[in-house]
Amino acid sequence: LEYLEQARDELMGISELQALWAESGTKLSTYRVEIQYREGAVYGDKLQVRSTAHQVSPSQLRFDQEIWKSGGDKAIVVAQAEVRCLDRNGEQVAMPDGIVARAASYPFANDAEPQPWPDATGDAAPARWISPLELYFEDTDHTGIVHQSNYLKYFERARQPCLGKEMLARLWEEDGIGWVVIKAVLQYNNNVQYKDDIEIRTRLKKSSTFRTSFTQEVWSKSGDRPMVEGEVELCNVSREGKLIKVPPSVKAEIKKELARQKEAMKAAA
Repeated sequence: LEYLEQARDELMGISELQALWAESGTKLSTYRVEIQYREGAVYGDKLQVRSTAHQVSPSQLRFDQEIWKSGGDKAIVVAQAEVRCLDRNGEQVAMPDGIVARAASYPFANDAEPQPWPDATGDAAPARWISPLELYFEDTDHTGIVHQSNYLKYFERARQPCLGKEMLARLWEEDGIGWVVIKAVLQYNNNVQYKDDIEIRTRLKKSSTFRTSFTQEVWSKSGDRPMVEGEVELCNVSREGKLIKVPPSVKAEIKKELARQKEAMKAAA
């Protein structure tokens, strides 16, 4: 998400975006992102982000973006992002003509390079797992709003209790079975600020022979609707990165969980 946003910023002009905020209090805010992961990239790969923009309303742009490996013959990541123009009060306003003209005038490509990972530290069924989330100032952008690229990390942490660290570790260490995200859809309904007291609500949505999907939402503890909504789809892979079926032990746990959620829906009705 960070690579894709950097490419969008460069397409529209970083200095132009900075001037827009400083002079008129107007900013571009990502409203919705859909992303498909078709192949992985590792530290050392040379990548290129390819972007095109389309104006879909007076206040909104849509970006079609792909990430390619240098010398590759297909995109390894395909994404679509919807961006809105907002004033200081969060109200939609018309997209400046200069931004529209620059964004829509030509396809754009820029280079990206994966960085090494730092050492790790520290009308639906009711949410099965609720994970309180502590926000840090480093999570925010220059306007004091939590940066949109952070939510996939928050969702990843919140999914861990679903199967538990012990099972996840055992599947990898003993059976060589891992989990990878292949698709994510995020919709940003409201800005999350540094001061907000929030939690992640997670529930299992469905499972098939090869895929498992989760619905995840960011809620203010005093709110009446989700601030961010997400759906994340995962599959299982072997140590060699080959697609494999959902393990029987996991399938059994998923079946029990879906039955529990069905009963919870009946009770709520």
